[in-house]
Amino acid sequence: MHLTLLSTFALLPLYFLVATASCNFNSLAPKEVTATPKTGDDSTCNFGTPAPEADSRASKDDGGGTWNFGIPAAPEPESNTPKDNNDENTRNFDAPPSEAEPVAPINENGGDTCNFGAPAPKPDPPVSSSGGSDGNLGAPSPKPESPVPKTGGGGGGIDIDKDAMVAALKIIMPATAKEPCVDRKEAPGECRSAEQAAAPLLRSFERYNITELGERAAILGLLAVESGEFAYRKNHYPGTPGQGTRNMQMPNFNAQYAASLDEIKEEVAKIGNDGVMILDLLLKSEEHDFGAAAWFLTTQCDPAVRAELQTGTEKGWMEYLKNCVHTTITEKAYWERAKEELGNIMKKREVIGQTEINKEQVKGQADMKTEEAKGETDSAGSCM
Repeated sequence: MHLTLLSTFALLPLYFLVATASCNFNSLAPKEVTATPKTGDDSTCNFGTPAPEADSRASKDDGGGTWNFGIPAAPEPESNTPKDNNDENTRNFDAPPSEAEPVAPINENGGDTCNFGAPAPKPDPPVSSSGGSDGNLGAPSPKPESPVPKTGGGGGGIDIDKDAMVAALKIIMPATAKEPCVDRKEAPGECRSAEQAAAPLLRSFERYNITELGERAAILGLLAVESGEFAYRKNHYPGTPGQGTRNMQMPNFNAQYAASLDEIKEEVAKIGNDGVMILDLLLKSEEHDFGAAAWFLTTQCDPAVRAELQTGTEKGWMEYLKNCVHTTITEKAYWERAKEELGNIMKKREVIGQTEINKEQVKGQADMKTEEAKGETDSAGSCM
């Protein structure tokens, strides 16, 4: 018995050592611990006082145990983030839940649907100074250039294609409407139809930069009179040698004209002053034949005469004949028809040009709506 008592007293220190160590075996202390209430001794165990319900804010059990019998858990540091009172992981049983901040409604009018906290402003629609779309959304697009050339003075610049010129020539000079053209008995091989004359005439306007309606009408009116509606290319009455081309230039002008053409000026130098040979050289080319009148207007007429001619008035036409061509011809029927037909072409071009602009505007608006719809779809999809 004495041996038993001795053994018991010998084991008492070991018993208290084990009991003390059992308060926190294999556990890790919390990272942030505020002042922990003491129970009156150094032991953190409080076997005599029931522990309050564990606060969910205390660190979770990592498997090693974080037992704390009878000691309230340290409060969680304050956070600026509102508590979710409907989430078990963020409940605070010790204090009444704070009211959640109201969530602003989602912008349903095309804003950024990813920003649920506040409505995003709807972007301004692309502005096109022309009402169309140039593909540059959000910025003014330049107004498209009109296909109708610039109008100036009383005439106006006009763009003419071959088919339009052929149709106009047939009305201005009815004899040219026949295909093939019919030669005059005294001028075999000289006639040209509207179909044959249209292209070289247009190239002469381009080569000598004849853009005004008044000047083009004057050239066509003069050619109709001088060539008998393209029946002649040489002078037959009275038959002056070397006088010719469709505007019936005198030999001295033909020599100057031929010498100005790079493609034949070397041959002209070899010919010398032979007016007949120079005329024959010019007539080898339809462009040289029909281009003489445009060359004459741009090189032999005073600027004042051209300026008056561009107004499209009868005064301009008469001054052109008198002070530039130096002819006594007063025929104006061809000139009037030429002015009317070229004017009709210009009006048609304006209508076509406006139609094209309208089509571009409609297309631009459709493209803009498509881009807006695509942007809204992409924005909504990115938040899914």
